[in-house]
Amino acid sequence: MIPKVINYCWFGGEPLPRSVKLNIDSWKKFCPDYKIIQWNEKNFDVNKYCFAREAYKKKEWAFVSDVARLYIIYKYGGIYLDTDVELVKSLDSVLNAQSFFACEDRFSVATGLGFGSVRKNEFILSNLEEYKNKHFINSNGSLNKILCVDVTTHLLSLMGFKANGSKQIVNGMVIYPNSYFCPIQLGHRNNKISPDTIAIHHYSASWKKSSDSIKENDRMIILKKYIKHYVDYLWGYGTYNKFKKILRGRL
Repeated sequence: MIPKVINYCWFGGEPLPRSVKLNIDSWKKFCPDYKIIQWNEKNFDVNKYCFAREAYKKKEWAFVSDVARLYIIYKYGGIYLDTDVELVKSLDSVLNAQSFFACEDRFSVATGLGFGSVRKNEFILSNLEEYKNKHFINSNGSLNKILCVDVTTHLLSLMGFKANGSKQIVNGMVIYPNSYFCPIQLGHRNNKISPDTIAIHHYSASWKKSSDSIKENDRMIILKKYIKHYVDYLWGYGTYNKFKKILRGRL
Protein backbone atom coordinates (compact mmCIF):
# COMPACT_ATOMS: atom_id res chain seq x y z
CA MET A 1 0.00 0.00 0.00
CA ILE A 2 1.24 3.49 -0.86
CA PRO A 3 2.12 5.52 2.26
CA LYS A 4 -0.10 8.44 3.23
CA VAL A 5 2.53 11.07 2.54
CA ILE A 6 2.21 13.95 0.06
CA ASN A 7 5.55 15.28 -1.19
CA TYR A 8 6.12 18.48 -3.11
CA CYS A 9 9.18 20.42 -4.26
CA TRP A 10 9.94 24.09 -3.74
CA PHE A 11 13.44 25.08 -4.77
CA GLY A 12 14.87 28.59 -4.93
CA GLY A 13 13.92 29.86 -1.49
CA GLU A 14 11.11 32.21 -2.53
CA PRO A 15 8.01 32.44 -0.29
CA LEU A 16 5.07 30.29 -1.34
CA PRO A 17 2.61 32.36 -3.39
CA ARG A 18 -1.02 32.50 -2.34
CA SER A 19 -2.11 30.17 -5.17
CA VAL A 20 0.27 27.45 -3.94
CA LYS A 21 -0.89 27.88 -0.33
CA LEU A 22 -4.49 27.46 -1.48
CA ASN A 23 -3.61 24.25 -3.30
CA ILE A 24 -1.82 22.89 -0.24
CA ASP A 25 -4.88 23.82 1.82
CA SER A 26 -6.93 21.58 -0.48
CA TRP A 27 -4.52 18.70 0.25
CA LYS A 28 -5.02 19.23 3.97
CA LYS A 29 -8.79 19.45 3.55
CA PHE A 30 -9.25 16.21 1.62
CA CYS A 31 -6.32 14.29 3.12
CA PRO A 32 -6.26 15.43 6.76
CA ASP A 33 -4.46 12.30 7.97
CA TYR A 34 -1.62 12.56 5.40
CA LYS A 35 1.82 13.87 6.20
CA ILE A 36 2.88 16.72 3.86
CA ILE A 37 6.58 17.23 3.20
CA GLN A 38 8.19 20.13 1.34
CA TRP A 39 11.45 19.20 -0.38
CA ASN A 40 13.97 21.92 -1.13
CA GLU A 41 17.74 22.49 -1.24
CA LYS A 42 17.91 22.02 2.53
CA ASN A 43 16.68 18.42 2.59
CA PHE A 44 17.43 17.27 -0.98
CA ASP A 45 20.98 17.12 -2.32
CA VAL A 46 20.78 18.88 -5.69
CA ASN A 47 24.34 17.73 -6.42
CA LYS A 48 23.38 14.06 -6.39
CA TYR A 49 22.60 14.16 -10.12
CA CYS A 50 24.50 16.43 -12.51
CA PHE A 51 21.27 17.18 -14.40
CA ALA A 52 19.68 18.54 -11.20
CA ARG A 53 22.85 20.37 -10.17
CA GLU A 54 23.13 22.17 -13.52
CA ALA A 55 19.40 22.96 -13.62
CA TYR A 56 19.68 24.40 -10.13
CA LYS A 57 22.63 26.53 -11.24
CA LYS A 58 20.45 27.96 -14.00
CA LYS A 59 17.53 28.45 -11.58
CA GLU A 60 15.38 26.10 -13.63
CA TRP A 61 13.53 24.78 -10.61
CA ALA A 62 11.03 22.65 -12.54
CA PHE A 63 13.84 20.56 -14.01
CA VAL A 64 15.41 20.11 -10.57
CA SER A 65 12.03 18.83 -9.41
CA ASP A 66 11.82 16.36 -12.32
CA VAL A 67 14.76 14.48 -10.82
CA ALA A 68 14.04 15.13 -7.14
CA ARG A 69 10.49 13.76 -7.24
CA LEU A 70 11.62 10.44 -8.73
CA TYR A 71 14.41 10.04 -6.20
CA ILE A 72 12.14 10.92 -3.26
CA ILE A 73 9.32 8.55 -4.23
CA TYR A 74 11.76 5.76 -5.07
CA LYS A 75 13.61 6.05 -1.76
CA TYR A 76 10.74 6.81 0.61
CA GLY A 77 7.49 5.97 -1.19
CA GLY A 78 4.38 8.11 -0.97
CA ILE A 79 2.66 10.53 -3.35
CA TYR A 80 4.08 13.47 -5.27
CA LEU A 81 2.04 16.51 -6.35
CA ASP A 82 3.12 19.64 -8.20
CA THR A 83 2.29 22.86 -6.36
CA ASP A 84 -0.28 23.85 -9.01
CA VAL A 85 -2.40 20.76 -8.29
CA GLU A 86 -5.65 21.25 -6.39
CA LEU A 87 -7.32 18.27 -4.79
CA VAL A 88 -11.10 17.97 -5.03
CA LYS A 89 -11.31 14.54 -3.45
CA SER A 90 -9.32 12.32 -1.10
CA LEU A 91 -6.36 10.36 -2.47
CA ASP A 92 -7.37 7.27 -0.49
CA SER A 93 -8.75 5.51 -3.59
CA VAL A 94 -5.33 5.43 -5.30
CA LEU A 95 -3.39 3.95 -2.37
CA ASN A 96 -4.26 0.28 -2.94
CA ALA A 97 -1.64 -0.25 -5.63
CA GLN A 98 2.08 -0.71 -5.96
CA SER A 99 2.20 2.56 -7.90
CA PHE A 100 0.00 4.89 -9.91
CA PHE A 101 0.44 7.51 -12.62
CA ALA A 102 -1.84 10.02 -14.31
CA CYS A 103 -2.36 11.02 -17.94
CA GLU A 104 -2.20 14.64 -19.01
CA ASP A 105 -4.02 13.81 -22.22
CA ARG A 106 -4.63 10.73 -24.32
CA PHE A 107 -0.98 10.37 -25.32
CA SER A 108 1.11 11.37 -22.32
CA VAL A 109 1.71 10.48 -18.68
CA ALA A 110 2.95 13.34 -16.49
CA THR A 111 4.47 12.80 -13.06
CA GLY A 112 3.74 16.40 -12.06
CA LEU A 113 0.00 15.78 -12.07
CA GLY A 114 0.42 13.33 -9.25
CA PHE A 115 2.00 9.92 -8.95
CA GLY A 116 2.75 7.59 -6.11
CA SER A 117 4.37 4.33 -5.20
CA VAL A 118 5.61 2.07 -2.49
CA ARG A 119 9.31 2.55 -1.88
CA LYS A 120 11.98 0.92 -4.08
CA ASN A 121 9.72 0.56 -7.11
CA GLU A 122 11.73 -0.74 -10.08
CA PHE A 123 9.91 1.36 -12.67
CA ILE A 124 10.50 4.57 -10.72
CA LEU A 125 14.17 3.60 -10.56
CA SER A 126 14.34 3.02 -14.31
CA ASN A 127 12.71 6.44 -14.80
CA LEU A 128 15.29 8.02 -12.50
CA GLU A 129 18.15 6.24 -14.25
CA GLU A 130 17.26 8.14 -17.44
CA TYR A 131 18.76 11.23 -15.78
CA LYS A 132 21.84 9.53 -14.37
CA ASN A 133 24.29 10.46 -17.12
CA LYS A 134 22.42 13.41 -18.61
CA HIS A 135 23.55 17.02 -18.45
CA PHE A 136 21.17 19.96 -18.30
CA ILE A 137 23.77 22.30 -19.76
CA ASN A 138 24.92 21.05 -23.15
CA SER A 139 28.53 21.38 -24.33
CA ASN A 140 27.54 24.34 -26.54
CA GLY A 141 25.91 26.14 -23.61
CA SER A 142 22.32 25.43 -24.62
CA LEU A 143 19.94 23.86 -22.13
CA ASN A 144 18.73 20.27 -22.33
CA LYS A 145 15.10 20.91 -21.44
CA ILE A 146 14.06 17.30 -21.72
CA LEU A 147 10.41 16.87 -20.72
CA CYS A 148 9.73 14.43 -17.90
CA VAL A 149 6.42 13.70 -19.65
CA ASP A 150 8.28 12.29 -22.66
CA VAL A 151 10.65 10.20 -20.57
CA THR A 152 7.92 8.59 -18.44
CA THR A 153 5.50 8.08 -21.34
CA HIS A 154 8.15 6.42 -23.47
CA LEU A 155 9.18 4.00 -20.73
CA LEU A 156 5.56 3.10 -20.03
CA SER A 157 4.81 2.61 -23.72
CA LEU A 158 7.65 0.09 -23.89
CA MET A 159 5.87 -1.83 -21.14
CA GLY A 160 2.48 -1.80 -22.85
CA PHE A 161 0.85 1.57 -22.15
CA LYS A 162 -1.71 2.38 -24.86
CA ALA A 163 -2.81 5.88 -25.80
CA ASN A 164 -6.50 5.03 -25.72
CA GLY A 165 -7.78 7.26 -22.94
CA SER A 166 -8.74 4.42 -20.61
CA LYS A 167 -7.72 3.42 -17.10
CA GLN A 168 -4.97 0.83 -17.47
CA ILE A 169 -2.88 -1.52 -15.39
CA VAL A 170 0.61 -1.99 -16.80
CA ASN A 171 2.91 -4.37 -14.94
CA GLY A 172 0.95 -3.76 -11.76
CA MET A 173 1.01 0.04 -12.19
CA VAL A 174 -2.33 1.83 -12.39
CA ILE A 175 -2.46 4.58 -15.03
CA TYR A 176 -5.42 6.93 -14.74
CA PRO A 177 -6.94 8.79 -17.72
CA ASN A 178 -6.83 12.59 -17.67
CA SER A 179 -10.36 12.90 -16.24
CA TYR A 180 -8.91 11.84 -12.86
CA PHE A 181 -5.99 14.27 -12.44
CA CYS A 182 -6.04 16.66 -15.41
CA PRO A 183 -9.64 17.28 -16.49
CA ILE A 184 -8.97 20.89 -17.54
CA GLN A 185 -6.34 21.10 -20.26
CA LEU A 186 -4.43 24.15 -21.42
CA GLY A 187 -6.03 25.66 -24.49
CA HIS A 188 -9.17 23.49 -24.41
CA ARG A 189 -12.63 25.01 -24.20
CA ASN A 190 -14.24 22.02 -22.56
CA ASN A 191 -13.26 20.16 -19.44
CA LYS A 192 -13.61 16.55 -18.36
CA ILE A 193 -14.45 17.08 -14.71
CA SER A 194 -16.49 14.08 -13.62
CA PRO A 195 -17.36 12.09 -10.49
CA ASP A 196 -14.00 10.34 -11.01
CA THR A 197 -11.99 13.58 -10.77
CA ILE A 198 -9.53 13.59 -7.88
CA ALA A 199 -7.44 16.63 -8.73
CA ILE A 200 -7.22 19.60 -11.07
CA HIS A 201 -3.91 20.66 -12.56
CA HIS A 202 -4.02 24.43 -12.95
CA TYR A 203 -0.94 24.87 -15.16
CA SER A 204 0.10 27.52 -12.60
CA ALA A 205 -3.51 28.77 -12.94
CA SER A 206 -2.84 29.88 -16.52
CA TRP A 207 -5.98 28.18 -17.77
CA LYS A 208 -8.09 30.56 -15.64
CA LYS A 209 -6.68 33.58 -17.43
CA SER A 210 -7.44 32.42 -20.96
CA SER A 211 -10.67 33.32 -22.72
CA ASP A 212 -12.92 30.83 -24.42
CA SER A 213 -11.32 31.70 -27.73
CA ILE A 214 -7.87 30.14 -28.10
CA LYS A 215 -5.16 32.31 -29.62
CA GLU A 216 -3.66 31.07 -32.84
CA ASN A 217 -0.23 30.82 -31.20
CA ASP A 218 -1.72 28.62 -28.48
CA ARG A 219 -3.27 26.39 -31.14
CA MET A 220 0.14 25.85 -32.76
CA ILE A 221 1.76 25.04 -29.41
CA ILE A 222 -0.94 22.49 -28.62
CA LEU A 223 -0.79 20.97 -32.12
CA LYS A 224 3.01 20.61 -31.96
CA LYS A 225 2.71 19.02 -28.53
CA TYR A 226 0.28 16.37 -29.77
CA ILE A 227 2.33 15.65 -32.89
CA LYS A 228 5.46 15.27 -30.76
CA HIS A 229 3.84 12.85 -28.30
CA TYR A 230 2.26 10.82 -31.10
CA VAL A 231 5.49 10.48 -33.11
CA ASP A 232 7.48 9.53 -30.02
CA TYR A 233 4.75 7.12 -28.96
CA LEU A 234 4.86 5.31 -32.31
CA TRP A 235 8.60 5.24 -32.92
CA GLY A 236 10.29 5.81 -29.59
CA TYR A 237 11.45 8.64 -27.38
CA GLY A 238 13.50 11.32 -29.14
CA THR A 239 12.24 10.50 -32.65
CA TYR A 240 10.41 13.81 -33.01
CA ASN A 241 13.53 15.82 -32.16
CA LYS A 242 15.57 13.74 -34.61
CA PHE A 243 13.04 14.54 -37.34
CA LYS A 244 13.34 18.24 -36.53
CA LYS A 245 17.12 18.14 -36.92
CA ILE A 246 16.82 16.36 -40.27
CA LEU A 247 14.27 18.89 -41.53
CA ARG A 248 16.40 21.81 -40.41
CA GLY A 249 19.33 20.39 -42.35
CA ARG A 250 17.25 20.24 -45.51
CA LEU A 251 15.63 23.68 -45.28
